[in-house]
Amino acid sequence: MRETAGTRRIEKQEEPAYAGGRKRRRIRNDFEETMILGITGGVGTGKSTVLQYLQDQYGAFLIRLDDVARELQQPGEACYAPMLELFRSRLAGEQEPLLHSDGTFDRSAIAGMVYADEDLLHALNRIVQPPYNSYGRLADGCSNAELLGWKVGVQFYTFNKYTFFEGIDLTRALGLHYIEANMGARITADSDQRISANMPQEWKDKIRRKLVESGVECLSFYCGMNGSGEGFEDIVKFAKEMGWMIVTDPK
Repeated sequence: MRETAGTRRIEKQEEPAYAGGRKRRRIRNDFEETMILGITGGVGTGKSTVLQYLQDQYGAFLIRLDDVARELQQPGEACYAPMLELFRSRLAGEQEPLLHSDGTFDRSAIAGMVYADEDLLHALNRIVQPPYNSYGRLADGCSNAELLGWKVGVQFYTFNKYTFFEGIDLTRALGLHYIEANMGARITADSDQRISANMPQEWKDKIRRKLVESGVECLSFYCGMNGSGEGFEDIVKFAKEMGWMIVTDPK
């Protein structure tokens, strides 16, 4: 069967071989354009099952970010030296060494250390998690999307381990220009102030300046509501003042 969409043609060829009682199909792309799918989800949601299906049925080439992250932590790779520098002050004093005899990190020992120290975990995440160690833009298609009237952005909860200001930086680093805020998000690392309808004016101004300086626009914010209507007027006033649309779940 041949499918044509614009200049793109995909041909599906039936193979005589069977796998798991099902015919396998292979998609051959006759042009340089390639379909790229991103699979994400929480623990136990079936990501690996979906990936295995795509590989078995369509011959998909898989890039597993966990594997990439481990490779980047090997001696001589991008994350190794920054991680070594981060742990250098702790290596000598640890009873259990953080390095194996071949120079690779002992992941179990590191896990035990960083999960007992939130600041250390935060510093490690800045090294090993994209886009801090990404090369190239991840949003090259956004200009085409905007021709269709789409504004491609990020919901801040994607970066819930970070502060809102860091989430803005991450959004911009990805090549995106839009973010949706979250009520209750911690704003900066050096303060416990969180986004709220009644937060001080100075923090509202700081958020506006940060967005402008970063080239990121906040169009909306998520706010969970319990259906009682309590505090709703304050939330509406806050939304109007910030110029943000309210996003919530129906109750």
